[in-house]
Amino acid sequence: MTTTIKINKTDYKISNVFLNNKCWEDTNMKNYNNHKVTVKNLATNKQVSFVFWQSIAQPDMKKKNDLVFAFYCFLSDAHSGKETFEDFCGEFGYDTDSRKAENTYNACKKALVQVKNIINTNALCDTLNELQEKHNC
Repeated sequence: MTTTIKINKTDYKISNVFLNNKCWEDTNMKNYNNHKVTVKNLATNKQVSFVFWQSIAQPDMKKKNDLVFAFYCFLSDAHSGKETFEDFCGEFGYDTDSRKAENTYNACKKALVQVKNIINTNALCDTLNELQEKHNC
């Protein structure tokens, strides 16, 4: 599935590929709702791809809003990567002495690096707000 949206006067093409089942990174538990989502900034032709786990109740992304929500989640993770580790843990209730917290924080920081390819990170909050307003994320 593919859709195009305009956020902060920029057009983004969002597409996904259903990857089927994949084990979670830290367990052998399988999840059957794994997608690779690609977002392309049509003004710059730069793009990013990320893994997105759809819900058990709705494994497929069948609607435009499913893709937009995945994009919103990715941007939200990236926004969390702007914080210090201590602030991140406080915000999400993690123990600062937790490997899981550290891994999650590092994943958010990685998302922030990726986001810089398609969005000016100074406009990240505005982009998140506009996605919420226009698409009910």
